[in-house]
Amino acid sequence: MTEVFLLDVPKISDDQFNNLLTFVSPDRAARVQRLKSRDKQSQSLFAKLLLRAVLCDRLKVQNSELEFAVSEKGKPYLKNCTGVHFSISHTDSLVAVALSNSEVGVDVEAVRPLKHNGYTKFLTPDEQAYIGADSTTTKQRFFEVWTKKEAYFKRFGEGVGAKAASVSVLDEPTVKTAFSNEAVLSVCCDGQFELVEVSEAKRILQSFLNV
Repeated sequence: MTEVFLLDVPKISDDQFNNLLTFVSPDRAARVQRLKSRDKQSQSLFAKLLLRAVLCDRLKVQNSELEFAVSEKGKPYLKNCTGVHFSISHTDSLVAVALSNSEVGVDVEAVRPLKHNGYTKFLTPDEQAYIGADSTTTKQRFFEVWTKKEAYFKRFGEGVGAKAASVSVLDEPTVKTAFSNEAVLSVCCDGQFELVEVSEAKRILQSFLNV
């Protein structure tokens, strides 16, 4: 089973931001603070907070019991809990967390103007043809393909790199996509995924922060 949680990043004060940093590890807090803008810092912080909140809620554990480690490929995992897999993503003011009992990758992107075509080196010829087939939907099609590709490679702890141009995700059965007017979400997992209500994600996060 795979669940995907979405959350809009709220605007918070400096005091609130500093308080929320105490819910993540010192190393993670330092990484968040190294990001250049407060918007990027907030996106990263809330992605980590939502992940911790969801893990605590679903596994019935305390935040202090979560032990994270990183695989040889750089993919985070839970050290003290086997059979639990997760992936996170964030874009603009939206964060996504996928939780599954098998390997999973998630990517969410805001649909925005494309400023260059440098991305073509990461796409197969059929993906490029699909994106360019209809000029009225070029942006939507690009972010559909890009999020599918990100989710596919993130599932196995890899980034979109040299291999990307040789792997087409257009007909990849493990990758599913959901659309809204402003964003595209793709998930790579076994079977289908359940998109959890935003209100439930907010409840889980609030309960976590109130502990």
